[in-house]
Amino acid sequence: MATTKNNTISDLVVMEVDPKFTREDYTIRNTSAATRTVTNPVGTPLNLNAGKMEFALAAGINAIEGLLLESNDLPATANNADVAGGKRAVLVRGPAIVAKSILPTVDVAGSAITMSDFITRLAALDIQVRDEPAKTQGPQDS
Repeated sequence: MATTKNNTISDLVVMEVDPKFTREDYTIRNTSAATRTVTNPVGTPLNLNAGKMEFALAAGINAIEGLLLESNDLPATANNADVAGGKRAVLVRGPAIVAKSILPTVDVAGSAITMSDFITRLAALDIQVRDEPAKTQGPQDS
């Protein structure tokens, strides 16, 4: 059985000036109206509400306030509950560059995200989105 490797923070974040400036740690809360299990969560868009980050839905992508920087799958979390495991790093401001190919194309509920709105909102946070070349295996990787 083949397993799929989750994306990593370094797959998403191509460049950032200083993680101590661009990132903040937040408790993640599920307010998406249903129990959610988030697989491959790096880059999941988030909104700030009452000091906690919440999963952003596609309809509100133009108002997001950060990207989740977590490579491990998130456990099933009931609606209006905090994701177990404590605070997680969130990219909340730039200057930073992220890889477009790693950004999610659907929200946690499975609705399609309008990528142009997503990119425009990230630009407002001084987070630039770039197309990155596909990773290829070099001779040293054989």
